Amino acid sequence: SDMGVSMTLLGNFSAFEYDVVPWAMEAVLDHIKQSYGNPPVYILENGRPMKQGLQDTPRIEYLQAYIGAVLKSIS
Repeated sequence: SDMGVSMTLLGNFSAFEYDVVPWAMEAVLDHIKQSYGNPPVYILENGRPMKQGLQDTPRIEYLQAYIGAVLKSIS
């Protein structure tokens, strides 16, 4: 058991658009660091569906925001 974590997956999440909230990633990582003694954390996937084809600017901005949040949480 992973510290009592239970996951329920419903449907195909890639079909939905999510808000971009990199501060939430930072907050979760800070919480894990403070609550569990800074254990290793592996982020296996973080992305969002894009419909722009080869126009990558929104995807790049999304990734920059989340990578920045991760860097803030480890500094």
